[in-house]
Amino acid sequence: MKQLLFPALAAALLMPACSYFSNGTMTQAAVQEFLSAERMALTAAAPGWLLESSDIHPLTPLQITRLKATLSSASRRRLSERYYRLPADSGTPAPVGKSFYLYADNAQCLSGRLDGAQVYLDDFDLDENARRELADLLKPQLAKLR
Repeated sequence: MKQLLFPALAAALLMPACSYFSNGTMTQAAVQEFLSAERMALTAAAPGWLLESSDIHPLTPLQITRLKATLSSASRRRLSERYYRLPADSGTPAPVGKSFYLYADNAQCLSGRLDGAQVYLDDFDLDENARRELADLLKPQLAKLR
């Protein structure tokens, strides 16, 4: 059974679709759909069709539960689509460090980056404790990024 689930999960995770408003921010419905996913994985920030199966790093059920808890209590950010092209225009620090995507098995995804010992997610306004907690939580998968 597990052998059949991984190809299905990989196919779902590699779908390049993410639901965003035309202004770049995920819709509330897309956020709720992301948070309702049963399976998630962390990948390099690259289009799905460029990823190899070795580039997909599934999260454990415990990691998913903790991630959902953290994001459920965080406020969402509203970003201009321009942010994704020119991060300096958003008023937030430009992306540095390891960029990544969190893909859900329902084709929703979040973009983020590891900056030092903190994880920043573009669509969420996280305090320093939450950013550090996410970095610790996702450490095994982040360590596998090339």
